Amino acid sequence: MVIWKRKEALDRPLKQEAVVPADDYGSLRREYAALAPRYNIRWQSYIAASVRETLKRAHIRSHDRVLDVGCGTGELLKAISFAVPEARLAGIDVSLEMLKIARSKSSGSVDMREGCAEALPFEDGVCDVVVSSSAFHFFRYPAAALTEMHRVLRVGGRIVLTDWCSDYPACRLYDLILRLFSPGHFRAYNSKKISQLIYSEGFSEINIERYKISWLWGMMTVTAKKAPAATTAQIPPRYHLGKQKP
Repeated sequence: MVIWKRKEALDRPLKQEAVVPADDYGSLRREYAALAPRYNIRWQSYIAASVRETLKRAHIRSHDRVLDVGCGTGELLKAISFAVPEARLAGIDVSLEMLKIARSKSSGSVDMREGCAEALPFEDGVCDVVVSSSAFHFFRYPAAALTEMHRVLRVGGRIVLTDWCSDYPACRLYDLILRLFSPGHFRAYNSKKISQLIYSEGFSEINIERYKISWLWGMMTVTAKKAPAATTAQIPPRYHLGKQKP
């Protein structure tokens, strides 16, 4: 079921990088093609925690148009559909195998598309909320991905981005190991770096909250708004860093 008009071609090049090479996500696709059948079972508690923390900060309203970037097996979209049945949902992911599982949960009510964050197949300004949970550390071109999220949001629309937080030692160490040994992984970010990236792409009212979902693993959720073009440059790079929860 296609909810929003498909954008067949981008009307401008990606920021910083002109194209996303076709094989940039090849290793990630192969990894998750094999992992997809057991993904939800293997990471059950982690998925549940990250979805819960994202949803309670998203503040999605009835009839909001919500896009999940890096939707995976569709657990966040499923949670949103239960919490706000009137919301209009769409998801995008690079893995066809993960999308197949996500589609099986939606009964055709969610617009699911294969693609990458750096080239979202949606028109400008069609989203009220863009969410992304546990996917940003895979994005090869994070600035380009944020540019695309900003483009598809309406003025005043919000991003809600949950991911690993390398302010926490365990996450920082695991990120280093994965960079060395897992071709599908790209990098995790600390709260300062993610705030700089988001501000540089024209977002305002940036808020970052750090928390632990277990005794070991630390996450963060970033929320921000798309400001009117005339005021974006006047907004200083302020953000609130929430306290670490025990």
